[in-house]
Amino acid sequence: MSVAGSLLKVTIDGSAYRAVSDADAAKIPNRFENAALPSSGGNMQQKVIRAENITGIDLQVTTAELETLRELADRTDSYPMAITYPDGSTYRTNGFINLGEYNNQNSTVSVDFMPGFNNTWTRFAP
Repeated sequence: MSVAGSLLKVTIDGSAYRAVSDADAAKIPNRFENAALPSSGGNMQQKVIRAENITGIDLQVTTAELETLRELADRTDSYPMAITYPDGSTYRTNGFINLGEYNNQNSTVSVDFMPGFNNTWTRFAP
């Protein structure tokens, strides 16, 4: 049985952030994109590696936290990140973030998470 609901925890470079209650962590679950290439002897399989990005997570932040996130997004080196899902499973990686729009009415910012070079999200069971 699956457990749906709000993210329990988001950690970036050792600091915990509050995901909004309706945050939807969109992630493509497999690392390869598959394609069938036609050939004279039937189709051939092509596998293309794609980034395991997690996108669209809205975090509720203070002005100081927003500045910290901005500094992280501008860094050129990777840093540890972790996301804990409603079932208690935590996925960790080293990578980068991109910031989307900041909404001052709700004090939220949209964040996309991207694993760094040769990194993937590693699951740690609850």
